[in-house]
Amino acid sequence: MCQGCGLAFAEFEPRGRLLYAVLLPLIFALIAGALKLDEALRPPLWVLLGLIVMVVPGTIVGALRLVKAALLLARLRAAGDLT
Repeated sequence: MCQGCGLAFAEFEPRGRLLYAVLLPLIFALIAGALKLDEALRPPLWVLLGLIVMVVPGTIVGALRLVKAALLLARLRAAGDLT
């Protein structure tokens, strides 16, 4: 429940299998990008792993936040709770 406006966001919260439609292509793109980077630059393994550890979580969390926000906004608009 939002303390500012009193809107119950929990019932509109997107979760479940729909988010896999975002994650799977994103993961495949990240893997392809890592393989292309390895092929093009041939960095040492520790550099490649360091880049992967920094880039992958940020990309996945950022994409999920954007998609969940868009789905929440669409569901609230469809329910008529948001103009």
